[in-house]
Amino acid sequence: MNHFAFQSIQSLQITEEDKPTIDVTDGQLVLTATRGENKIMITAPLDKIIPRPTQTTVNSTPTIGRTYRRTKGRMMPITCKNVGENNSNAKLNVAKVKEIKLLLSDTTFIDSYPSRSAVYKELGKCYEVNSSCIYQIDNNLTWKHVSI
Repeated sequence: MNHFAFQSIQSLQITEEDKPTIDVTDGQLVLTATRGENKIMITAPLDKIIPRPTQTTVNSTPTIGRTYRRTKGRMMPITCKNVGENNSNAKLNVAKVKEIKLLLSDTTFIDSYPSRSAVYKELGKCYEVNSSCIYQIDNNLTWKHVSI
């Protein structure tokens, strides 16, 4: 079989008569077809065709309880930009809050403590925050924008 690179040919139309098959092997997309006595095989790197998912960022600017305030006679939306990691006093970040939420959703972990407040105290010590902070995360009062 002769190998060549597409340079002057811009497109190649493959129909059902060519009996095309598509396979993915070793990170390559392989299209194989037979036209008459000629075998057509086209390979392409899969990451060029299907882009790899990028890390998504969490929207860290949710609105707070009251969504509008009166400013100079006009109603202006209230947005809090110092939420989560953006707060200068934050001791936690999104990754740590996700860990905390996962631990709080694990029933075997919770059942190993005598009470829910004991869990809050223990997690507070581990993450160097007050137990009330863990309580607020558990009850979705703070870090609402982080989901697991």
